[in-house]
Amino acid sequence: MWIRPVEMDDVSGIQLVARESWMNTYKESYPLEFIMDFLGRAYSTERLEQAVKRDLERSERQFLVAEDSTGNIVGYAQVTLGENKTHELARIYILTTHQGNGIGRAFITEFRSRINDMDTLTAWVEAANSSGRMFYEKMGFRMINEKIERFGTYETSLVCYEQKGGSAHV
Repeated sequence: MWIRPVEMDDVSGIQLVARESWMNTYKESYPLEFIMDFLGRAYSTERLEQAVKRDLERSERQFLVAEDSTGNIVGYAQVTLGENKTHELARIYILTTHQGNGIGRAFITEFRSRINDMDTLTAWVEAANSSGRMFYEKMGFRMINEKIERFGTYETSLVCYEQKGGSAHV
């Protein structure tokens, strides 16, 4: 497994990971048509290409992918600069078949080594996403906030986790 910065050629691999991850993670929370609509908008080729271009141009933003030994994308993660110079883990998804192998930990460690001024890292996760919440807690994040968010006609409860300093428990 190899973690590296995203490239334009990675868009289709990211889309495949997004589709599999969203179907497995959110199938109990949202109807299939909502998931497919969200993926079509948030992970369209045009939108992902814009994100890749933007993140390659700005050092405070990072978009990384994980490749397996055959060069297939098996995960991706993105950090953005949020409020008060706090960095936010905007997305992190790993194929189910590759979860539990340290890829998530490797992403966070890599972000911390690449972004010199990153003190606080936050992440919002669905309250019902027990595997996501367990990951953050295992990585030394602590819960700091909750909110209800609307996605069209659907409401979801989100929890914010925070990790201070370099406490990635590596």
